[in-house]
Amino acid sequence: MTQEEFRQIGEQGFGDRGNSYVWSTAFFRGKLYVGSNRNFSCIVRTIRGGSSSGTSDEVPIECEAKLTDMDLRGRIYTYDPATNQVELVYVAPMVPTLSSDGSTVLVPRDLGYRSMIVFREADGTEALYTTTFTSSDSAGGPARILRSADGQTFEALPGDAINNRRYRSFRSLTTFDGRMFVIALGSTEEDSVLLEASDPASGAFEVVSEPAFGDPVNVAAFELAVFRGYLYIGTATTSAGFQLLKTRATGPPPYKLEKVLVEGAYKGSKNQNVVSLMPFKDHLYVGSGLNLVALGFFTDVETAPAELLRVGADDHWEIVCGEARPTPDGFKEPISGRDAGCGNLWTGYIWRMIEHDGVLYMGTLDLSVMAQFRDDISMESLEEQIDAEAYPHLLPVLDAVGPEEILDVISAVEGGFDLWASTDGKTWEIVSRTGFGDSFSYGVRSFESTPHGLFVGTANPFFGFRLFLGQAKGTDTDGDSFADADDNCPLAWNLNQRDRDDDGVGDVCDADDDGDCIPDDVDPNPHTADLSGGDLDGDGLRNACDNDVDGDGVLNVQDNCPATANLDQADEDGDGVGDVCDPTGSGGDNGGTGTDVPNDDSPAQTLPTPCGALNWITFAVLTMGLAPMRSRFRGGRRLR
Repeated sequence: MTQEEFRQIGEQGFGDRGNSYVWSTAFFRGKLYVGSNRNFSCIVRTIRGGSSSGTSDEVPIECEAKLTDMDLRGRIYTYDPATNQVELVYVAPMVPTLSSDGSTVLVPRDLGYRSMIVFREADGTEALYTTTFTSSDSAGGPARILRSADGQTFEALPGDAINNRRYRSFRSLTTFDGRMFVIALGSTEEDSVLLEASDPASGAFEVVSEPAFGDPVNVAAFELAVFRGYLYIGTATTSAGFQLLKTRATGPPPYKLEKVLVEGAYKGSKNQNVVSLMPFKDHLYVGSGLNLVALGFFTDVETAPAELLRVGADDHWEIVCGEARPTPDGFKEPISGRDAGCGNLWTGYIWRMIEHDGVLYMGTLDLSVMAQFRDDISMESLEEQIDAEAYPHLLPVLDAVGPEEILDVISAVEGGFDLWASTDGKTWEIVSRTGFGDSFSYGVRSFESTPHGLFVGTANPFFGFRLFLGQAKGTDTDGDSFADADDNCPLAWNLNQRDRDDDGVGDVCDADDDGDCIPDDVDPNPHTADLSGGDLDGDGLRNACDNDVDGDGVLNVQDNCPATANLDQADEDGDGVGDVCDPTGSGGDNGGTGTDVPNDDSPAQTLPTPCGALNWITFAVLTMGLAPMRSRFRGGRRLR
């Protein structure tokens, strides 16, 4: 597909600039589910010791002076291809914790939703599973795994193995041989392990690997993949270079892990991590990256663009795009003819890959947009790299503006993720080199191949993520002569394209075709809008159309007092009715004395400092390159 065959779904950030990344996706019950994180750059920059507000006049990110004053709750949305509608279905609950002065404050239970998978359980039930992320000291509780059978109600899995305060994040939910596998990450390499469950709904997970996956050089792992009867694990290191491991996952645990690649495929510290894995035809493709692109955080790590490698079932491996070098397996040259970064020296990650309709797609993290805010790059080195074949179009510009301004030009011309496509894994064509025209969308963070097309979710911590749907030109799923991109009911035949409420959804697929927020199946006058009803929270939405009627930040479906604001969701007697609207009082029949928060049973914890400090593992996977910077724009010009 070409760039022109991708169209944006919904508004940027789904109408909320705070939604930073499309962190995870899954197609479930006919809808695309989207897990997001919130205001991630503010978390990172505040923890990294920026200004007291975590803001900079030059970088277009708005942060509060205190993270606890920001809405950091992760969210889960759905997109329905039949109606072209986006819906918010889950918001992380707030949980009480004790601050350093002894007062009780509320913090988010989950900061985001990192992985999603649809898993067929033993009884045939298909359920959606999603993993959560929380910071090292945030006191919101350990990472969780949520399950939903209906796509609307999400419940945390039980079990001591996964509800362990050592674990701050779960990564890469994967199905292998009828079992669910997931990577658990903690504060140290000993806390980084592989977990397995035959019956995940029960919460009966067990550790099935040695700590650090059997080698202390591995401080973490971020990726799992299944290829030719093996489960593969891609590890992360500080300076030793990644390892690619595989296991049959048979016999008693811990399972034997065989080393397929070591020392970053013999590139050492320039290939710290495996960031992505994807099987395609006869090979497993391996995308690499550096922690924070090694921007001064690891003194023994040289900054280098990411590489793409591939491995066969017999463990023979090749460099697809990368640095030619001698190895114990002979001298290796890139089979694509492209250097590291696949022709872009600002490629920090080969971030995501997917197969769709017989094509392998590869999306990158491209830090070009950050060039304008840097002042610590060797210009001589940059000029040498710009002389490479990949940047001939910049050479005349360099001569015209000089090296001090070339970083601004790179940001403007090269900014935005790179999206590549290949039918054989060797010859690659560029789909977009500019983030679909948005320089601040610096990464492809998720892909999802569906019957309706290829979804691409971006990372944009500045103005909110974007979600795109790629379909071959002229795709007309319902056969009514209107291409899906122009059809107001792409999955329902409707030649007249009638749309009574002018909401962009045709009447034949609109569950509320008069737009009064009363579903047609219960509306006494389904074709005449009833615009009566109040607006309890004064947000401009009538109560019938408002998914948070009382405006307290808790969705109606999760709110124990949906018509009375109560962000803390206090429910002393545990009867499911919040204290502020409980007619029986806070004591109830059981005389409870605790504080109950929906979707969570964690006790109050002590919060030494708001949001705490992240360990390097957690920190490295938040976002890239947001160290204190200053603009290289001249004459007071700023990028907004």
